[in-house]
Amino acid sequence: MNHLISYPDYLNEHLASMYREIGYHGTTHDFDAFDLDMSEDGGLHIGTREQALKRNGDILLKIEFSIERPCRAKDDGGSWRAKIKAAKARKCDGIVYLNRHEGIPYDRLHSLTDSGMYLHHIDLLPDAKFKKLLPEAEDSYLLFSTKHVKILEKIYR
Repeated sequence: MNHLISYPDYLNEHLASMYREIGYHGTTHDFDAFDLDMSEDGGLHIGTREQALKRNGDILLKIEFSIERPCRAKDDGGSWRAKIKAAKARKCDGIVYLNRHEGIPYDRLHSLTDSGMYLHHIDLLPDAKFKKLLPEAEDSYLLFSTKHVKILEKIYR
């Protein structure tokens, strides 16, 4: 089930400025421009430095980006293809989602499982409850275009 929220047109200009961000992308490839054809799901994933460091990759890219018409979706893990298709049908150019998998310290998740919670139950929580339980969780972005993306710095690890 796709739980996408698209924003009304009158909010787009405000949201575009609100979503002008600095983010990070981890990669194994050395390049100077993004090519969405190289993406597994057709989108460019951008997150916090901590989220990008959790991804496999020898290169950390610091990126400036913006989204003009964002949709919000729940991070269910796995493939994003269906959510991307649904968001594009709503004329969105990206998805904003609470990242439930990267950027949260392993020991923090482990402490929840030690207290009797199961990870799959945690993942079923709505975003607001997930964020209350794990305030370390932060938004990530999935862009469908590289039009408003600029690589600011390459950090070799």
